[in-house]
Amino acid sequence: MKASFYTEIFIILFFFSFVTSFSQKNQLHTISGTITEKETGNPIPLVNVYLDGTTIGTTTNLNGQYTITNIPTDTYQIIASMIGFEQEKKSIQFTKKSTTQINFRLKTRSYKLDEISIITERDYVWNNNADLFQEQFLGTSINSEECKIVNREILDFVKTKDVQLIAKAKSPLVVVNKALGYRVFFDLKEFELSNSKEINYNGNTRFEELIPKNRNQKIEWEEKRKEAYNGSQRHFLTSLCKNQLIENGFYTYKLSEPNWGNLRRQDYLIPNLSGALQKVSESEWSLLFDDYIMIKYVDEWEEEGFKTYRNYLGSNIYKVLNFQTSWIKLLYGYVIFDNNGNLIEDFKNIKVFGYWGWQRVADLLPTNYLPQEIE
Repeated sequence: MKASFYTEIFIILFFFSFVTSFSQKNQLHTISGTITEKETGNPIPLVNVYLDGTTIGTTTNLNGQYTITNIPTDTYQIIASMIGFEQEKKSIQFTKKSTTQINFRLKTRSYKLDEISIITERDYVWNNNADLFQEQFLGTSINSEECKIVNREILDFVKTKDVQLIAKAKSPLVVVNKALGYRVFFDLKEFELSNSKEINYNGNTRFEELIPKNRNQKIEWEEKRKEAYNGSQRHFLTSLCKNQLIENGFYTYKLSEPNWGNLRRQDYLIPNLSGALQKVSESEWSLLFDDYIMIKYVDEWEEEGFKTYRNYLGSNIYKVLNFQTSWIKLLYGYVIFDNNGNLIEDFKNIKVFGYWGWQRVADLLPTNYLPQEIE
């Protein structure tokens, strides 16, 4: 396979679900605790404490105490994060209604001199790198036109012989997404763009809902969120475990490798993926297969930006198609996900290409987002 024809993307977002089953949907939980300095034991106020990838979170009070309520039953990563301290995270799984105490002792972060220096001016090279990062990080979908990184001055960049761009951030990136109505805090752990245009980035995310100006904007955001969800990887996995792929617009094909020439072919259709699906528990599933699976979503057209993207990578179809095409490959032959399509472990095991690989942070939804009719 030629690495230049696709974009490989690992997005570690720690996808954990919002609701596991109808019987558990009304079981809400509470987490509380105290956050102190590891070195002194003193309480730390104003620490962000949140469930990774969701809109669920709070901040500590002046005594370093926090409480998060109304948490749906499921498994989460709870994260404590504040500038000046090293981030900490812990796993928690809820099964029955409960109140759980989780305390954190944060270690003071040591900064090098160049990390704390105030930079009042960025040069031409830095600005070019920042523009390239923003395009690759946010993507080039329609939603990206209404997205902005408001603190990109915290970014530093490195280039090597084999890597076109490596980005590091001194603190969480703040993305204002006026297309979907979210403020996204992205704690960037890794970002690499190779010379062959393969991209690998991951981090922890926290979402805050923006306040709509009026009812019309609220409705517009709801419609765009639903559109971003439809045809997504989460939508596909949810449909798969409900045995509703075709009803929800998904067609699957088994291939030895992804190729833009596969876009129009109708052979190798897999009418039913149920043989590759195993139920792990009441709320968890395991998908097992070798080779690649091509997924066509036929209920929405491609965006113009994706046509440009695939033509740049080698496609010879020069018009917008009335379906969206993605490929997935499981590096170790399996992946585990929940009833709502959220990957719950081995999230670096799955490689996505095509439409899902083209979509980036501008199209990202909280993992506790679920369209009303899917509930």
